[in-house]
Amino acid sequence: MIGNDILTFVILLLESCDPFVRKCLAILKQCTSKDLNEMKLRLQTDIPEMKLEKVEAPYELFCQMVEAKLLSPDNLYHFGEMLSSAGRQDLRQQLEGELLAQLCN
Repeated sequence: MIGNDILTFVILLLESCDPFVRKCLAILKQCTSKDLNEMKLRLQTDIPEMKLEKVEAPYELFCQMVEAKLLSPDNLYHFGEMLSSAGRQDLRQQLEGELLAQLCN
């Protein structure tokens, strides 16, 4: 198992290098613990409960979604659904707005 310090370093490194990771984490960082719990509930059919129980931070949820192939630069549908299920339409609109901006560039 990777230590938290190493994992945090890897996440920060990825966040600084990859625009997709940076955008997703920027959105997830705006989520409250209540929002994360709502999203975890919705993911129970796609990600084993043992893994979801360990999720305490936005980057951990991001990693679990990527590992389960529910989130990628070409697949943001589940991410948008997760945000909506948590009542965060504002963040879903932010995600969709960034996607539109990316497509127009």
